[in-house]
Amino acid sequence: MPLAEWDALAAAATARGIPPFMAAKFQPWYLSMILSMSPCVIRETAEGGKGLDHRLLVIAAQADIPTASLEPYTTIFELFSDDPVEE
Repeated sequence: MPLAEWDALAAAATARGIPPFMAAKFQPWYLSMILSMSPCVIRETAEGGKGLDHRLLVIAAQADIPTASLEPYTTIFELFSDDPVEE
């Protein structure tokens, strides 16, 4: 990776609380997923903020509407990790 691109990637990872040496160890699909989240969302979550899913669960509970997962939480990780890194 050219140095200028690495510097930009390292800065983006650092802004999200990920040390660049750790970001270098992530699979590309996982790093791109992390970098797609804005730094302020990651900070808010780390400080105990609740995301949209949690807010919807609260609304459903208040309305006495049952909720269930569509798939196990591991599904997305399995789908991405099954693809070759080149893809």
